[in-house]
Amino acid sequence: MYQIKILTHRIRLDDGHVMPDWEDVRDMDPEYMEMEAKKIKASIRRGEYDTDTYAIRMRRYPKENHLQDVITDTGRVW
Repeated sequence: MYQIKILTHRIRLDDGHVMPDWEDVRDMDPEYMEMEAKKIKASIRRGEYDTDTYAIRMRRYPKENHLQDVITDTGRVW
């Protein structure tokens, strides 16, 4: 059984609180899973996983490497 988890941060837009999270890639052929994971990662980068209350971004370390494109309701840039 193969499993891929794409590690993300869930950023609450009302106050900027950051929570660790992940997106699962469906269990399938290993080669296809890798292609599907790349598609999901690209979708996350385009903001397609965002909701009205949360922004989903890829986890990156150190924090200085985080994307700086989320503006919370308080005006804070994450």
